Amino acid sequence: MATVHRGFDGVRIEGTQYSVWVHPLSEWREPGDATLSIGVDAKSPAWDDWARLTHDVPHYFAASDVDLATTAAGDELRCLRASSADTPAYRPGFVLTLEPGMRVFLETELPRVEQVTHVAATLRAAVEPHLGRTLAQYASTTVQPHERSALVAVASRVVLLGNSPAEAIAYAVLLHDHRWAFSDAWDDPQYAELGAALRRPEVLALLAESATASASHAV
Repeated sequence: MATVHRGFDGVRIEGTQYSVWVHPLSEWREPGDATLSIGVDAKSPAWDDWARLTHDVPHYFAASDVDLATTAAGDELRCLRASSADTPAYRPGFVLTLEPGMRVFLETELPRVEQVTHVAATLRAAVEPHLGRTLAQYASTTVQPHERSALVAVASRVVLLGNSPAEAIAYAVLLHDHRWAFSDAWDDPQYAELGAALRRPEVLALLAESATASASHAV
């Protein structure tokens, strides 16, 4: 029996022997860019725990790179992405024959996790002008990596967990000392600028709109 679990801002779909994890990405910018990080673990008989199978193959994919196919051997998850625009016929990745029950979860969760990626990108574009920073040479954004991860966490809580904008911000990032990075009373200094930008009325309205859209798609 397959089960689905939330984790790392995405989902993990566990079967008896294999587990597929699907995570959103923080770098999406335009159509064709990867929107999903997907990989496979297998249950090791040696120590009764999960071991990563896809550590040495690409695991960043766009929706068009992912296919759920029906074969004589059963349902398959095919994740294959061209590594270069100059060689589109060569698509490295992986293929997994799914265990019973896994396909239906993937059909539901793949588009939801991809939506997290898109909402995070929309948030990034919305907050960046309010950070007041100068773009460094060769950089694509002034939003720092830890801030981009926080935006993915906020988007994930809205899309996957159905949190309100305020809840999504408040519980997005748990620091190493078990404090929340964002608080109405006090934001951690490394997240303070982002927290102020996230609480702007137009950004909160954007989050509320995303929450409404996610709820309507879930019905």
